[in-house]
Amino acid sequence: MSCTGCLLSRRRFLVASTGLLAPLSRLAFAARSGPWDEPAVVRKVYLGAPRAGWPRPDVDLAQDVASIEAQLAKLQRTYPNQVRFTGGELIRTDAELASWMERLEEADAVLAFNMVTIIYPRLRKIVDTGTHAAAMAQKGMRIELVASSDFGDLEPYFPLFQTIHHLRYSRVLLIAPERARPATDGYTRQFGTSFGFPSYLDLKAAYEAAPADKARELAGEFIRAAERVLEPKPEEIADSFRLHLALETLLDAEKANAVAIDCLGGFGRGDLPAYPCISFSRLNDEGRYGVCECDLESTMTQLLVTPFSRMPGFVSDPVFDTS
Repeated sequence: MSCTGCLLSRRRFLVASTGLLAPLSRLAFAARSGPWDEPAVVRKVYLGAPRAGWPRPDVDLAQDVASIEAQLAKLQRTYPNQVRFTGGELIRTDAELASWMERLEEADAVLAFNMVTIIYPRLRKIVDTGTHAAAMAQKGMRIELVASSDFGDLEPYFPLFQTIHHLRYSRVLLIAPERARPATDGYTRQFGTSFGFPSYLDLKAAYEAAPADKARELAGEFIRAAERVLEPKPEEIADSFRLHLALETLLDAEKANAVAIDCLGGFGRGDLPAYPCISFSRLNDEGRYGVCECDLESTMTQLLVTPFSRMPGFVSDPVFDTS
């Protein structure tokens, strides 16, 4: 078996790390669902030949394909939220492969089975289409080889396939002065992630439209659940919840699941009506993303790690005072 689109180049690491994370994968986020949460689309293909004489002279490719299809169907029933298999064609000629590759665009990864010998030239053509992440990096090829007849050995790759899908369909809002916006084209080319650039005026308009009474209600619940309130005043907490409602409105309007704000600079310029920290915490708890300082690298790191680990994270520039 060969799978293109795997994220890491050491299968042994994949098996070990996914084994540690398997219990976490059952956690369910409360976020509004979107295309980024859907199962990864994995396109199956069986690489054969016009005349098959290997691995035995009487090989029946159709029968072998049917046997594999039954095993993959079991896996999909076991992991319906992580993977959706498509395709399943038996490719015997270069012309059939060319036609098959024209329908490859929707796939997040490819699962290729070598049914006969000398399939490398066709496999290389599939790899050269450019799936999203690399394995066998020492060879410069985006492929991971699974030399096993145990279909359970595919399971460690499913969180990685879903992570590829998550990055591909995520949309990130970056709120910063135009001159300070980070470059995003490279991330779009590599992962497919899209970006939006609302202005501070857009955020302020959403803030003014957010219901102040709802914000005060949320702030009251938040304060009552806290052990202590050390610094902020109740009205400041309510303002922060009103900003949270505004950010939710922007995310929903843009069909986005992440936002990063130039927050410290925004306060210095008077662009922000309240602190976004509460909102970032709430979004991260939901499986969406709120990131400080319009830090694109940290945002993309969260988009990578969160769906794989199924655990929310956060970004913090200052260190914690552990005294």
